[in-house]
Amino acid sequence: MDWFSKLFGPVFLTVAISMYIVIQILLRIGVLDSIINGGREWERGTPEARNRTLSFTILTVMMIMICSLVIEGIVETIQNAL
Repeated sequence: MDWFSKLFGPVFLTVAISMYIVIQILLRIGVLDSIINGGREWERGTPEARNRTLSFTILTVMMIMICSLVIEGIVETIQNAL
């Protein structure tokens, strides 16, 4: 259990929550609308819209996890070097 607390420590949680908030702000402002829509207007509830939404959700979660783990690793490496 010790490795779990080191891997998902306070730096990881801080970065993950911060990235989530930034992504939510960007979505609310509408900065990512053209990327999300892909140049089309999707009807709500269609299979294509659901698939696109699921794909972007998975991609966003992966981006948050990877960036948070990388930053956590960098911080841990710097702390261990000191």
